[in-house]
Amino acid sequence: SPGKELVVPRKSLWVRFVEEVKHYYHGFRLLFLDFKVAARLFFKMWKGISLTRREYRQFTRTVADLGRIVPFSLFLIIPMAEFLLPFYVKLFPGLMPSTFEDKKTKDERLRQQLRTRLDTARFLLKTMEELPVETRRRSSGRKSVEDFIQFMDRLRQSGEPAPTEEILKYSKLFEDEMTLDNMEHPSLVALCKLLQLQPIGTNNFLRFQLRMRLRTIKADDKMIQRDGINTLTANELQVACRARGMRALGMSEDRLRFQLSQWLDLHLNEELPTSLLLLSRVLYLPDNLP
Repeated sequence: SPGKELVVPRKSLWVRFVEEVKHYYHGFRLLFLDFKVAARLFFKMWKGISLTRREYRQFTRTVADLGRIVPFSLFLIIPMAEFLLPFYVKLFPGLMPSTFEDKKTKDERLRQQLRTRLDTARFLLKTMEELPVETRRRSSGRKSVEDFIQFMDRLRQSGEPAPTEEILKYSKLFEDEMTLDNMEHPSLVALCKLLQLQPIGTNNFLRFQLRMRLRTIKADDKMIQRDGINTLTANELQVACRARGMRALGMSEDRLRFQLSQWLDLHLNEELPTSLLLLSRVLYLPDNLP
C-alpha cells in the first residue's frame, strides 16, 4: 500500500552458507584453470618463446594469486575463522585472489579508487596553481602558468581530449619543479594514490616505489606498442588506463584507445618525463563521480 516501504526478506543462515560455499568453490575452480594455463605459459617461456602482453599478464596475475591463496586459505581451514574473512578482505583487499572477487565487490572497489583519484586530481591541480613565483617568471616567452590553468579548466569542463602539441608546450613550464626528486611529501603521496600504491613511508621510499611502478609501466608500454594497441579488448583498455592514472569508468572504447595511444606517443616517442605525463592525465579525470 502507499506509504509502506517494501521489506526485502532476509536470507536464512543456511542459504547464505550455501551461497558462500558456491562462491569459494567457483573461486578455487577458476584458480585451478588459471594455474593450468600458467603452467603452459611457463613451459612456453622455458623453450625461449616470447609471450604476448595478454599471456604475460595472465601468467603474472596467476602467480600473484597463488601467493595470496596461502593466507587466504587459512580462513577456510581453521574452524570458525571464516567469520573473520570479511574483516580480512576489508582491511587487506589486495590480498584476496582475483578469482574470488565478485562483481559487486569489484565495482565498489573501482568506484572507491575513482573517488580517491578525484581527490588526488584536485590536490595536484592546486599544487600546480601554487607554483613558486620564480617558475612564473621563467615562463616569459612561453605559455604562462596562468594560461595552463585556464587550459586545464577548459578541457575538464568540455571533456574534450587534450591535444598532444599543447601538452608538450605546457610541460616545459614544470620540467624542473614537477620531478620526483623535487617533489615534496604531499605531492609524492598524491602520485602514489594515483597509481594505487600505499602512500606510507619516507620520501625516499615513496620515490623508490614510484620509480619501480613507473619502470613497470614503461615496460608494459613497450609491450603494447609491440603487439599493437588495436589488439586490446575494451576491458584491457580500461585496466591499462587505470594503471596509468587515467579515467576508465564511463568512457567509450574509442576514447580509451585515444588516451592510451596518446600516452604511448608522449612516453615512448616524445620521451616526456613520466611524472609530468602522470600530471597531464589529471586532465582526463572529472570533477565529480559519475
